[in-house]
This record gives sequence, structure tokens and C-alpha cells, in this order.
Amino acid sequence: MDTSSLLIGLVLILICALPIIYIINTQNKNKKKKSEIFKMYGQGKYKFKTVENHYRKLYALDTQNKGFLFADLDQPNTEASFIDLTKVSSCRAEETTIGTDARISLHFKSPQRDDEDIILYDSGKDKLGHSYWNENIIIAKKWQQLLEDNI
Repeated sequence: MDTSSLLIGLVLILICALPIIYIINTQNKNKKKKSEIFKMYGQGKYKFKTVENHYRKLYALDTQNKGFLFADLDQPNTEASFIDLTKVSSCRAEETTIGTDARISLHFKSPQRDDEDIILYDSGKDKLGHSYWNENIIIAKKWQQLLEDNI
């Protein structure tokens, strides 16, 4: 084998290997973020058995202890929201459009304290615009039904 064939082979190996290394590194970071979020919000009481990932968003539900956890892993500082379902009376998925900005949120009504909103999708923060709008509506309605069943 001559030198030029060796160099071409090494370049092709690097072209194939670098994306794989990047993907593995990103998956490890996401796993680490998820485990930190579950440790922080689980606190020994909650065991989230129903977990779903959708476009770098984490939905988790503990049906036994009535807890709901949502985290947007796409944000640089991962914001997680936790709702104790024993303290709310209802849940509703809402679509809000103001000009070009659109949001999908879950609105929780509580008899004892103020109502809470969790923003599931904000087109202003999405780099791709309204690319995943329909899928996010479907996921929001699915989780609204799951949460209503557990309230």
C-alpha cells in the first residue's frame, strides 16, 4: 500500500468516525442531564415510570405518587417544571398565538393556590420555527389525557 492510499483511507475513516463520536457524546450529555433532573425532582418519593422523550423534551409521570415532570433539554440551562397532581383539579392543553409567536402549554387549575402553566413548545425559542407544531400538539393532547386520568 502506498502513502496516498493510506492517507485517503485515514481521511475517510475520520469523516465516518467524527459524526459517530459527536452523536455518542451528545447522547451521554443528555443521559447525564436526565439523571440529574430525576435525582433533583425524585427526592426518594417519586419514581417516574411513564417517561417519554420528544424532540429533546422530557415528559415524566409518577402515577402512584401523582407527580408530573417536564424538562426542556434543548435550553442551555435545562429548566424543569414539577407539578404535584394531588394539588391540582384539572389540566388543559392550550395553544396561544400572538403575531408570529406561538406557544403550546399545559394549564393546571388549582383550588388552593394560583394556576400554573408549563410551556411545552415556544416557536420563538425554536430555531426551526413551526417545524414541529403538529407533533407537539399531538403530544400535548396525549399528555393532557394522561394527566387528567391521574388527577
